[in-house]
Amino acid sequence: MSKTLTKPPLHIALIHPDERQRLMLNNALKGIGATITSGESWSSLAQHPLRLGGVWVLFDIGEETFTAVKQLRRARERAFWGVLILGQGEVSAQHQLTALGADAYLKYPFDFNSLSHQILSIAEERQPISNYQILPQQVAAGLDKVWARFDKLSYYQLLELDQAAAPHEVKARFHQRSLMLHPDRHRNIKISHPPVYNRVNAIYKRVLEAYQTLSDPLKRPLYESMLSLGVVEWNRALEERRKEILKISDDVEIQFALANVLSLRSRGLLKPAYELVLKTHQREPGNVSIKQLASGYEVLLELASRDPEVATAIEQQVAP
Repeated sequence: MSKTLTKPPLHIALIHPDERQRLMLNNALKGIGATITSGESWSSLAQHPLRLGGVWVLFDIGEETFTAVKQLRRARERAFWGVLILGQGEVSAQHQLTALGADAYLKYPFDFNSLSHQILSIAEERQPISNYQILPQQVAAGLDKVWARFDKLSYYQLLELDQAAAPHEVKARFHQRSLMLHPDRHRNIKISHPPVYNRVNAIYKRVLEAYQTLSDPLKRPLYESMLSLGVVEWNRALEERRKEILKISDDVEIQFALANVLSLRSRGLLKPAYELVLKTHQREPGNVSIKQLASGYEVLLELASRDPEVATAIEQQVAP
């Protein structure tokens, strides 16, 4: 890997309704070595093929600016496009735009040094790793692919594993990823290319989190129970659910079973879930919490089975 600082070319799409202001901003930004495409409105540049790692500089004109930010963040390449808003909006509007995905809001009046600094900082954070050409092309492309969907990838997708993957497969895939991503392997770019190092480190931490969750026989089924709801990371709610299960019984096997009950229910497998609850109740017949859980599932099954078609489907359900 090269230790020489390399910076990818910078591309800016500048949107401002006033031609004089656009010209002034264009001239001011030439000093940072950027190629600039400008227009009076978002719609005039909506199809502009801004290169990945580029920065959209949008003058805040209200609803169209909100639309622009929404569209940019919906795009497949959203993780690699910077968005800087210039304007005089109220604090509430500024917060709404940053919540939608704008990287920063620079309020008038500002000096051009502040503007240049903001653009360069955003561009540095948004550049695809591939643009830096400091990691092997295949590795960099793979990391960019992950980063583009980082907030949407489940642990299984992150490790490229099927949900039925055996524990030894989870362990093997984690070790494979660690050999490529561990921070110790990238110490030489920590100083020369901090944004690249930080991104690789963030991906490694998520991979480690995935391994710690999927290799834990109690955490894994609890995590799976929330996947259908769009939860892709271990969170506080899941941790609280884990603690609740630990309080129900000291028997490790029962704890695992109760976690699997939730996983089965999340997949619509009510009959196997109920049967598993009954087995745990037989194991600890005096456990009031499990007895109440069994009663709840019995009622749920009865209600669901009132529809003949649903009843037939439930009767055919078997545990995976």
